[in-house]
Amino acid sequence: MGIKFKAIVKGKVPTAKDFQVAIDTQASATARDALNRFKETTKTWDHKPDFKFRKTSGPPRMRWEVYADDEIYYYVNEGTLRHPIVPRQPGGALAFRSGYAAKSRPGFISSFPGGPSGDMAFAKSVDHPGVEGRHFDVAVAAYMARKYKEDMELALRRTAERFS
Repeated sequence: MGIKFKAIVKGKVPTAKDFQVAIDTQASATARDALNRFKETTKTWDHKPDFKFRKTSGPPRMRWEVYADDEIYYYVNEGTLRHPIVPRQPGGALAFRSGYAAKSRPGFISSFPGGPSGDMAFAKSVDHPGVEGRHFDVAVAAYMARKYKEDMELALRRTAERFS
C-alpha cells in the first residue's frame, strides 16, 4: 500500500502564461528604469541625447537594449585620447574659457553642475589632454543587474500571491 498525495488548492492556480506576463511586464518596467538612469547621467547637460529602448528576443531569452545614437555621449562614456584641436577656418583662432569643471565623474550615475569658467583664452591650436571615460553603461548595468533580480523575484511572488 503506497502513500497518496493530494494537492490542496485554494482558488485558481497561476499558469505559465500568468508568470510570463509578469516577467514581460517587469522587464519592460526595468528597461524604462534603466533608460531613466541614463537620462540622469546628462541631467545638467545642455546637450540632451535622445535615449531609447527596444525589445529584442530570440533563443534563449528576451533582451531589452537602452541606447543613444549620440556622438558626444559616446565620447564622454568611452573617453578620448590626447588630440590636437585646430580652428575650423584655416588661419583662424580658437576662443574658449580658461577653466572647466566636469559635469560627470567616472562610475557615477548622475551629473553635476559644471562647465566652462574663467577668462577668455585664444590660441592657434590646443593639445587637448583627452577625457577619461565615464563608463556610464558599466555603472548602469551593474546597478540594473542587482535591481533586475529583486524586481523579478517581487513580480513572480506577487503573481503567485494573487492566486492564493
